[in-house]
Amino acid sequence: MRFKVLLFLVANLIAFRLSYAVTHTNDSLAEYRPIPYTQKDRDLLIKLDERTKYLEQLINERTNYLNERIDNLQKQIDDLREDMKWQFGVLFTLIVALFGFIIWDRRTFMKPLEEKVISLNEETKNIKEKVQLNERLLQALRELSLKDEKLREILKQFNLL
Repeated sequence: MRFKVLLFLVANLIAFRLSYAVTHTNDSLAEYRPIPYTQKDRDLLIKLDERTKYLEQLINERTNYLNERIDNLQKQIDDLREDMKWQFGVLFTLIVALFGFIIWDRRTFMKPLEEKVISLNEETKNIKEKVQLNERLLQALRELSLKDEKLREILKQFNLL
C-alpha cells in the first residue's frame, strides 16, 4: 500500500515538473519550444491513471465497509436505547407500585391502631369518672368522720385522713 502511494506521488511530481517546464521557461514566449511527449510518457500516464482508479476503488471499498460498520453500530445503539426505555419503564412502574403498597399498608396498619386508641381513650375517660366518684366518696367519708369517731379511726388506720 505504501509503495502504491509513493508511486502515485512520484508520478504526480513528474507530471508537475513536465507542466512547470512547459509554462515556465527562461526563453520568451515568442521562442516557444514544445517538450517532446514520448511513448514512455504516454505509458507512464496510462499506468498512473490505472493506479489512480485502483486507489479510488480501494478507497470506495473501505468507505463502504466503514459505512456498513457505522450502520451496524447505530443499529446496536438504537437497540440498546429501546431496551433502556423498557427497563426504565418497568423500574418506574415498580417504584409506583411500591409507593402504592406502602400507602395501602400504612392505612391498613393505622385503622386497627386508631380503633385501639379510641377504645383506650374511652376506658381512660371511664376510669377518670370512677376516680372522681371515689374522691367525692372519700371526701364525704372524711366529712362524716368529723361527726363519727369510729369512722375516723378506720380512715386513720387506712391512711385516708
